[in-house]
Amino acid sequence: VVEVVAGLLRREGIRVCVLSRGHGGRAQSGIAVVSDGKRCLVSPEVAGDEPVLLAEHLADVPVIVGKDRYAAGMHAVKSFNVDAIVLDDGFQHVQLARDLDILLLDAARPLGNGRLFPRGELRERPTAIARADAIVLTHCESDTAPAFVAPLCSSPALPLFCSQHTPLDLRVLADGHILPLASLKGQRILAFCGIGTPHQFRLTLQRLEAEIVAFIAFPDHHPYTQAELEQLVLIAKQRRVDILVTTEKDGMRLRRLQPLTGQVWELRIRATIVGRKAVWKTCILGAIRG
Repeated sequence: VVEVVAGLLRREGIRVCVLSRGHGGRAQSGIAVVSDGKRCLVSPEVAGDEPVLLAEHLADVPVIVGKDRYAAGMHAVKSFNVDAIVLDDGFQHVQLARDLDILLLDAARPLGNGRLFPRGELRERPTAIARADAIVLTHCESDTAPAFVAPLCSSPALPLFCSQHTPLDLRVLADGHILPLASLKGQRILAFCGIGTPHQFRLTLQRLEAEIVAFIAFPDHHPYTQAELEQLVLIAKQRRVDILVTTEKDGMRLRRLQPLTGQVWELRIRATIVGRKAVWKTCILGAIRG
């Protein structure tokens, strides 16, 4: 969704930068320019997998990582003369003033089990929803918000949008060759990932009619080793599977293990806002132009 927001601003001629803490990377103590808007400058090991992924997807948009978002933002203003800054995962970064707070909630489990971390998935109490200026429900099956979400909104006027994770295509990690999604249909695969919601990845593969012979989930942002990859290939051979499939985010962390053993594909997806696109655009641009 960060990519969706930044892309919209850039298409409107607004100079925009993305700031991330760079979780999983080594650059959190200082400031690292992941992309100057022209090319990617650092590896996922330094910046983290998600900032590098954003840098590759967003042409002409600088991406900067650093624990101190204020310092990183000032660097963006001085170095790239930006008009707008998009914080990746910034709802809890309350020490930084902002003009628009977009809160993402999973459409199926908007409040998880209702408990705060570590007993649950919530970082804050549900009353924090009142800080939001707009809510985006992720993983919506349609463009209509589930009825049980409406009571969560602190105000009837709070804009509510639906988004979907839409599969785009498949990329062969070894050579970058692009395959159509139909290549998964009926294919016996070993799927693996290190993301926050592995079950969503599995569901996506099932919808694409892949035959999942084995599914292995690692912790989010997991730094893969050569030995782990070789073990995955061995399991695939034991199960008589020729193809391993992972996410594009995981593919970022596998690049340093080249040359890859085995046939590894990454599934590329994009978030899309479904329905109410004009209202979505007005919500984003209104905060900037206001």
